[in-house]
Amino acid sequence: LLVQMHETGHNLNLHHSGLFNGGSYDDKSCFMGAPLYSDDAPYMCFNGPKSWALGWYSDGHVTASPGNWEGKLVGVDDIVKANGFDKAVHTSILKLPTQSSAYDDFYLMYERAKGVNAGVVQHGDKVTIVSTSWLSCESTVLASLNENDDGAHTFANWDGTNDLVVQVCERTSGAPDYARVIVYLNDGNNNHLTCSTTNTSPPTTSPTLNPTLPPTDSPNKPPAVPTTAHPTKAPLAVSHTPLTLP
Repeated sequence: LLVQMHETGHNLNLHHSGLFNGGSYDDKSCFMGAPLYSDDAPYMCFNGPKSWALGWYSDGHVTASPGNWEGKLVGVDDIVKANGFDKAVHTSILKLPTQSSAYDDFYLMYERAKGVNAGVVQHGDKVTIVSTSWLSCESTVLASLNENDDGAHTFANWDGTNDLVVQVCERTSGAPDYARVIVYLNDGNNNHLTCSTTNTSPPTTSPTLNPTLPPTDSPNKPPAVPTTAHPTKAPLAVSHTPLTLP
């Protein structure tokens, strides 16, 4: 199965998947590496840049400039089975375009090990950070993270000045399973997202709508029946015209 999928990938103009400081076939989370030789296994998929190049899960593709980004990465199985995946809320693959000659484009993907990806040989249930200079070129796994691996990975001088930080805050099981991830540039001033904050709009400095009409100093209308100084034994007389029956 691996050899068939690997060679099919080449026919689709995909190249090999390797590891940082490793070989060209060492990414065992992708068929374009060499994860396992078997007739009927492994049950797994292509990595982030390969899936992006194929246009798979494109409803959930997001391209972000690394400022302050926060989102929920969902694994392949919940996407293809439509298990609660909502493109307005969830992300399948996050692309971070390169900001300097020191780095290639980054692709982040949650390698949730279940269903069609249950047999992923490497990086299972982690968020992978994979780089490539072009989608038809070889890709390289730079890091794989979950919240138990200190959660964060730093890339020094990402834009020539600031460090890029990718952090996994939590992984949640449900419909769908997801990994909550934050991405930010660290300028040394601690003015960035943390796992205890969310990327929301700042509050306004003044009301956005006009207040309702202010209260009046006195009633707008006189009471229907005048009040008396002391309780009465009977209701006040109210004049009326008797009804005339036909």
